[in-house]
Amino acid sequence: MFHSMLVARPPADAAVPSPRALARSSARRPGLTPLWAALAAACVLAFAGTEARAATTAWDEAVQGDLSNDWRNPAEVTLAYGENLISGATGRAAPAGTGVIDRDYLSFTVLPGQTVTAITVLAGTQSDTVSYPVSFVGLIAGDQGVDPATTPTSTLAAQLMGYHLYGPADVGSDILATMSSGTAFTGAPYNQPAAQGFSLPLGEGTYTLWMQETVVGQFDYRFSVTVVPEPASAVLALAGLGLLSRRLRRGTAPR
Repeated sequence: MFHSMLVARPPADAAVPSPRALARSSARRPGLTPLWAALAAACVLAFAGTEARAATTAWDEAVQGDLSNDWRNPAEVTLAYGENLISGATGRAAPAGTGVIDRDYLSFTVLPGQTVTAITVLAGTQSDTVSYPVSFVGLIAGDQGVDPATTPTSTLAAQLMGYHLYGPADVGSDILATMSSGTAFTGAPYNQPAAQGFSLPLGEGTYTLWMQETVVGQFDYRFSVTVVPEPASAVLALAGLGLLSRRLRRGTAPR
């Protein structure tokens, strides 16, 4: 049983016009129509808005209540561009070995043009300090988890895209890369088999996260999921801005 920013940027010396500046330029230059000014503003937001955006709370169990404990029906979470905070707790009720485990499941969808580039462990994350210094988080393709009663563990692991055994030592670390490798956690006391593995960044699709701790107690976790435009989208946005910038300098724009 399992125990429990790749953002495309313009060159440093490039001046990126703000949406407000583009609107002012549209008013001064009859060749630049309001429609093109709006399109330019959309390009700016497409690749520059992620860095200015404050972190978004995707789910906080202290505010929104317990995440789903049913692997068949994960809680649906919406991710925004930038940092998405997920906070909760997992653990087992007494007695040890037979008490109910509070497993948490959430699903999220990466939309076309988006990628997930990191899952970072944040301060406040806890794990058992006596038996095992880690808890479990797994990633599954689709909008359902995996039956935790699946045996043997090699069969269960084969249904996971990837997993990580996390704890306070991981605070500040991106664990998505470890998950993507599908690497087995070998050696006592873990001896966990390998998962499928996947390519980075995490692209379009629906996925489920599964958090679990099987030791008696309650152990907090805090993650940040980073969503950015896929590189191709950012490059196209930059190319569009370059074209519009040249038109602005010439004082004309296509209608």
